[in-house]
Amino acid sequence: MIAMKSQMPLFREPDTLNAYRTFIGLPSNLAKEIRLLKEEFRKTYGPFASERTTPHITICSFLLLEHRTFDVFTLIQRRLEHLPAFDFVIDGFGFDDLNKQIYLRIKESEVFTFMSEEFERTRQQLHIKNNYQGSSEARITIAKGLTREIYEDAKSKYAERTFDETFTVDKLWVVSLDQDKGLYTPFTNIKLKG
Repeated sequence: MIAMKSQMPLFREPDTLNAYRTFIGLPSNLAKEIRLLKEEFRKTYGPFASERTTPHITICSFLLLEHRTFDVFTLIQRRLEHLPAFDFVIDGFGFDDLNKQIYLRIKESEVFTFMSEEFERTRQQLHIKNNYQGSSEARITIAKGLTREIYEDAKSKYAERTFDETFTVDKLWVVSLDQDKGLYTPFTNIKLKG
């Protein structure tokens, strides 16, 4: 009689596809100032698409099968763990005419550029293709999804305003989309060297 080893299942259990967003959170005092800017915008122009969005700086968002999650985030952590904490300098308002968006402009940062490139290299290495959206430009959205008339009027007013602030980035946040609630919930964070 031949002893039979247990056999691996021929088919895998269905895998869940999860949505992730990686971003830089803002210090509470700065987030409060931005919420006040959004409230002022709403009072002047009415409701807009991003009025309830928590102020943040998006690095990337993507879909990922659940069984790949640990490997992907382990590799990302290894690629970023040597990066130092860094300062972001907000130097006024910016405008995206194509998407009719008003945002806070952030001066270019070598560390942020390198970080964005590392996420892109990780995406390529792991063949993450499902709805990957990376950001090579750091910005904090004030208002988006505006009509042309509102955008043009607001642009002319905000172009005359200033907003200057500096803050330190020492951590990245990752959230996952809770499919049942339709809300993002904390998943993990990635610490930078302080």
